[in-house]
Amino acid sequence: MWFPEGFPEIEASWLIGQEYWGSGYATEAGGEALRQAFATLGVGHVISLVTPDNSASRRVAEKLGGKIEKTEMFSGHETLFYGYASTS
Repeated sequence: MWFPEGFPEIEASWLIGQEYWGSGYATEAGGEALRQAFATLGVGHVISLVTPDNSASRRVAEKLGGKIEKTEMFSGHETLFYGYASTS
């Protein structure tokens, strides 16, 4: 979870070493980060910013329950804005 200057909302983000791709670590860690954001931080909505050509990150976002809310230019790149809402 991070909220750097210039970002529209708190983002759930992941970066996994290539040797660990496909092991489920990003999905597992991302799921726990979202649970903590909603339960501990009291955040009601989180985003993940993913470029359309990053199919692995798109799969992670979708496995975490993210839905594409919009597509727009962000930091000079076409970006998919996946959104997650608290269920409580």
